Amino acid sequence: MKSLIQTTAETLLGEAAKTKQIQNMEMLRSKYASMHILALKLADDIADKLQDLPEPEDDSITWGHLGDLERIVKDLRDVNSYLS
Repeated sequence: MKSLIQTTAETLLGEAAKTKQIQNMEMLRSKYASMHILALKLADDIADKLQDLPEPEDDSITWGHLGDLERIVKDLRDVNSYLS
């Protein structure tokens, strides 16, 4: 038969583990919320920057611009695929 001290110690340890688990979940949710907000902000910033790219009719575009845009499209496809 367990002593009162053993039972109390096990109860306290169990409560401490539950408290730690709750704290970990709260930290996880907080960090996830921050990352979610940051991801949405980055997506919005990217959309704005894509709108600012030179128009196809712009005489200042170069083959370098095309290469940059191809890289952007590849990276966006990769992100889109990752999120699917």
